[in-house]
Amino acid sequence: MRFAAAMFTLCALALTGDEIPRHVLDLARIKRRMTDELNRLPNYTCLETIDRYSAVKGGKMKPFDRIRIQVAIVDGKELYSWPGATRFDDRSLADMVNNGFISDGDFAAMARNVFVNRTAIITFAGRETRDGREVLRYNFEISHMRSGWHVRLRNASGIVGAKGWFDVDTATLDLVRFSFAAQDLPPFSTDKSLEETAEYGRVPLGGSEILIPLAVDLHSEAINSDSRWNHTTFTACRQYTAESSISFAEENAAIIPATAIAAKEEVQALPSGLEIPLKLDTPIDSAHAAVGDEILAIVSKNVRMGHETILPSGAVVKGVIRRLDRHRGSRPYFEVGIELTEAAYSRHRAIVYGKLEELSAFRGMHRNVVGFTTLVDPPPGPGVGYFYVEGDAFVIPKGQALTWLTQPLPHPVAELVINCWTCISCSRWACWPCCLSPLR
Repeated sequence: MRFAAAMFTLCALALTGDEIPRHVLDLARIKRRMTDELNRLPNYTCLETIDRYSAVKGGKMKPFDRIRIQVAIVDGKELYSWPGATRFDDRSLADMVNNGFISDGDFAAMARNVFVNRTAIITFAGRETRDGREVLRYNFEISHMRSGWHVRLRNASGIVGAKGWFDVDTATLDLVRFSFAAQDLPPFSTDKSLEETAEYGRVPLGGSEILIPLAVDLHSEAINSDSRWNHTTFTACRQYTAESSISFAEENAAIIPATAIAAKEEVQALPSGLEIPLKLDTPIDSAHAAVGDEILAIVSKNVRMGHETILPSGAVVKGVIRRLDRHRGSRPYFEVGIELTEAAYSRHRAIVYGKLEELSAFRGMHRNVVGFTTLVDPPPGPGVGYFYVEGDAFVIPKGQALTWLTQPLPHPVAELVINCWTCISCSRWACWPCCLSPLR
């Protein structure tokens, strides 16, 4: 009898919406709206800029470096490449950057957990006015067994739970802010907190206004009160189609099919053992440069093997800044890493893989780290030349001379070429992505 009475009461409440708290009805509409927004999200790409800061023992935050990277959201998965590259890499952002404090895709996965997968416990926190905008705030919590949030913090990693909040515009029910902090960090972690906050907004994509994160702040604090902060912005967002080459040089640049480039150029791999004399065509100014920025150099004289000219004088060699770490202390310095990836001349392109053999002297330059603070992070990896510049700022001028020594492609590349379709040589255009992908 009591059961029947309880069921009658529930049915009556369902039929008379006035009895249901307004914030409960709002939450149902918010979940439905966000589910629709996330499910209709087109594949798109943006220029991601990450400004990284650090502070020692509770001191003032100071700039560490800046990273620019091209990110694509394809079927809900994040793919990355250096700006200007012709294809996206299958490595994580952490593997590409290979040093320092970094995060990729956490907020997107967490938003799906809260609004689509319904794994969170959500409670109403009230109405607020923020930046002149009335919002509804909800708190949420997800256990580590359901979050799927894997964190890597210095010397520890593991799955953690999350506790956070989100703000929704009362008029449009658009998500405005989304924030969450890690709960129960992995054992032996030297960090005591980790928190991410994303600011959302609408951008035109695919003929409609799409709701996406426009800025993300990532904070962590160690047990000894050292702290790190990454401020990430997403700009120049546009719809992405497979096999596209996207340039951010112009705000309204078109999406160019990679096949259009393929018809115009022949690609080859440079043999190992070549010394390539170069003049830097892109000055590097520590005040403005960022990891991921493209650099160009010009071949200063013909590169020959026997009687054959392999690279003519004037050929353009493209590369990227891979490391630009600022180290402070009694003797401040920068650790700089550059990677050269390809050369272009006439209707030819060639893979460039090797090491920095020589770099002509300029103010503050050192080829080794003797006398400086011990490095915490490893060098960026094979194919990257690195050096050190003493001081709080530096400029490597246009015309700076350097020599690059080509080396054999790594074994994984050779294996990939053999197994990729019927490729046995990188001189065939169809083999170019196979040869290039492990190097980006």
